Amino acid sequence: MNVQERDQLLQFLASLRQTPIKSKDVLADSMIRDALGHQPDALYQLVQRSMALQLALDAALNKLKEQESLQEPVQSKPHPANWGAGLLTQVGTVAAGTTLGVVAAGLLVDDFLLDDLFE
Repeated sequence: MNVQERDQLLQFLASLRQTPIKSKDVLADSMIRDALGHQPDALYQLVQRSMALQLALDAALNKLKEQESLQEPVQSKPHPANWGAGLLTQVGTVAAGTTLGVVAAGLLVDDFLLDDLFE
C-alpha cells in the first residue's frame, strides 16, 4: 500500500465511522451478517470493492457534470423502502444511482462480482 492508497483508505473508513444509519432493514442486515460470518475476508473485500466503486462513481459523476447542460432534468422517483433508501443515501442522488448501474455493468463485464462473497 502506498501513501495515497493509505490516505484514501483512512478517508473511506473515517466516512464509515461518521455516517449514522437512520433506519436499517432487519432482513438485509441479517443476510449481510450471515454472509460475513461465512467468509473471514469478506470485510476486506467489501472495503476494496466499495472504494473501487466510489472511485468509478466519482469519475462518472465528473463526466455527468460535464454533460449536465445537454441532459433533460431527472424526474422525481417514489421513495423506496428502508434498504433502497439507504442505498440511495449512500449514492447521494438519483443521477448517481444511474451511474452506479453503469459502473455495476462494467464490473460484471470484468468479472468483478459480489456473488463469490455470498457463496
